[in-house]
Amino acid sequence: MADWLTPAPDSLGAELPNRQILLSGSLSLQVLARELGLLTLGPCGGDQDLAPGDPLGPALTRLLAKHLTIPALSEVSAPLTPPLNEVTTSPPSPPSLASSACLTLRPLQPGDDTWIRRYCRDGALSRYTLNIPHPYPDEGALDWLRLCWRRQALGQGWSWAITQDDEGAEEAVGTLSLGRDGSLAWWVGLPWQNRGLATRAARLVRDFAFGRAHLPEINACHMTANLASGRVMAKLGMVDLGVSALASRPDCLVRHWRLAAPGDER
Repeated sequence: MADWLTPAPDSLGAELPNRQILLSGSLSLQVLARELGLLTLGPCGGDQDLAPGDPLGPALTRLLAKHLTIPALSEVSAPLTPPLNEVTTSPPSPPSLASSACLTLRPLQPGDDTWIRRYCRDGALSRYTLNIPHPYPDEGALDWLRLCWRRQALGQGWSWAITQDDEGAEEAVGTLSLGRDGSLAWWVGLPWQNRGLATRAARLVRDFAFGRAHLPEINACHMTANLASGRVMAKLGMVDLGVSALASRPDCLVRHWRLAAPGDER
C-alpha cells in the first residue's frame, strides 16, 4: 500500500482523495467512502474485489493499473487550422485582444473548489446546465472534485480546469470533462462566456480523445434552450442526433451530438 499512497514525482501529492483507500467488508461503509471520493477494496461492492485470504498486493496493483494520467493540454502545440471535418462558418480572422491569450487545460487541484463554488453559485449558469444545481450547496464544488479524482483513479475519465495566459483572467474560467465513453461536458463562468473559450477548450480535448486516448467517438448533449453549447458542438464537426427527454427528468429535452474518430465509419 505504501507504493500506492506515496505520490509520484509529478503528482499533486497524497492529499488527493483518490490516494486514500478503504479496506472493508461493509457495504454501507464502502458506499460512504465512495461518496467522499475514496477508493474501496472489499469482498462485496468494492471498486476492486478482495476476498478474505486474498493477498493485498495484487489487488492494489490491479487498482493502480486503472489510474489515468491527466495531461495538461495547451494551444501552444495545437494546430492553427481546424481539422477537415470541423465546421467553419466564416474565414479565419485575426485574434482579438480578448481571445489572443493562450488557453491551457490543466489537471484539477486541491483548492479549485474556491473558484468553482464562486462561479456555480450564479443561478444564470445553472439555468442551462444539466448537473449544476441551484442554489448551489456549500460542499458542492468539493464533492465534484472528489468525484473527478475518483473517476480518474478508476480509469473512468479525465477532467481539467480551463485557464488563460492572461493577466486579467481568474485562476481558471471553467471546467471540461471527458469520459472513457467519449462523453464531453463543460461549463464556462459567466464573466468569460461568449468569447469562444468553450470551443477552443473542446477542440483541445477532441484532439486528445482521438490522438492520444484513442477513443472511438466523442458525444455530448445539451438542453434544447442552450443554443450556445449546440454551436460549440457543431463547430467541432459533431453530428446532430436529435432530441429526446432525459430518463431522470422527463420534462427536460436535450439534443444529442456525436463525432466518430477519423476513419471510423460507424
